[in-house]
Amino acid sequence: MISLATDHGWRLEQVLSANSVPTLVTQQPLRMAPGTHATITADLLLADDTNDPPAQLLFSVVTAPQQGTLDPTEAFTQAALESETVIYTHTGTEGDSFSFLLSDGKDHVGPFLFQIEIDQPPTLAQNMGWRCPWAARQRSTRRN
Repeated sequence: MISLATDHGWRLEQVLSANSVPTLVTQQPLRMAPGTHATITADLLLADDTNDPPAQLLFSVVTAPQQGTLDPTEAFTQAALESETVIYTHTGTEGDSFSFLLSDGKDHVGPFLFQIEIDQPPTLAQNMGWRCPWAARQRSTRRN
């Protein structure tokens, strides 16, 4: 607080507040099946700022994903994450990531890396065949 006083009894007081820097509170990887699309939500990516609302917290993409696409492509807000309108579509064969800066319009922090993990479907390691006479019953074991 700044306080000024004159010899004539006039007094002026002004409260100054500094801008707080936005912080990244939560950053969890997105896990999804290959070739699908998924929503990036505030449960996975959450920013906070004590003096700015979610609509003013901007995630600016620095390095775009290489194995898929992000919509919106260049930037999105914390409010968009909370309304579940940020979509990643996987089009490649591997996991993915993108980097971003976080800003409140005055200060920015980062870059940060958001990871996208692709769950690979199970594969058959060895097929040894199974012979069973017609109309007979046979128990399935590790050997057959």
